[in-house]
Amino acid sequence: MITNYKDIPIWKDITEQQWNDWKWQKKNRITTLEKLKKVVSLTPSECEGVKQSLGKLQMAITPYYATLFDKNNKKCPIRRQAIPSINETLILNCDRNDPLHESKDSPVKGITHRYPDRVLFLITHRCAMYCRHCTRRRFAGNADKELTVADISYFIDKKRQISINAEKEDSIIQMCKNDSKEFSLPKEQDFIVRQAKKSDIPQMISLFSFVFETYPSPVFNKDYLEIELNKRNFRVLYSLSRAINPGINKVLSRLKYNYTGRLINNCDICGGYEDMNIWVKCLK
Repeated sequence: MITNYKDIPIWKDITEQQWNDWKWQKKNRITTLEKLKKVVSLTPSECEGVKQSLGKLQMAITPYYATLFDKNNKKCPIRRQAIPSINETLILNCDRNDPLHESKDSPVKGITHRYPDRVLFLITHRCAMYCRHCTRRRFAGNADKELTVADISYFIDKKRQISINAEKEDSIIQMCKNDSKEFSLPKEQDFIVRQAKKSDIPQMISLFSFVFETYPSPVFNKDYLEIELNKRNFRVLYSLSRAINPGINKVLSRLKYNYTGRLINNCDICGGYEDMNIWVKCLK
């Protein structure tokens, strides 16, 4: 039976909006024995078990998940999945550090490629909740932190993992966040805005060739542009935009695109590698 979170003293003043916000849930996870005691009754042996087992795998329980516990049943499967046990400190001969043999199917660090048509990217050491039966505890939950760009990226040239304009590019994003204006075209203009047509391709190729010495996509290729122009049923729009350019980032922000991250030295533009900001806007 699910417990009403309002009946738990530490959450009695939390609004429904906060409770249903996944960011609030993650921020307010139960990560200490002291906080866990305020939510569920623990025996002395259970308390000792939590203390000792936390050295093996951190504890993190979202408030919502804690309301699913059966407080009166210490064998409640949901409770046992979330609350550490002293048994986690016992290592048997049959135990394996990598029980699913994922390391064998890892061609490079951070990737597991077991099946021919899919790949698993390991891009974080942080989980919303650490299941006590976790098969990836050899790296998940040890530090409860996100990985850095250097951790999850592979660079042929080590110099490319360092952004020389990071501080300036961060300030541009901050400027965009502080800008509350919406984008609008001027009332008097000597141009029109419309969807590109097949007949526009020669002019597009001419413009791209004049502006860009090199470009990540084959925008100088007629067949490529024809294929792209035929894609009309868009659900999500995204822009890979030059991080060092304030204007294009400000326009995307005003058009209600969401900034979702940055690719370091990702694109060869005009003969040199540049950082690229990723902006995303959902249409449906």
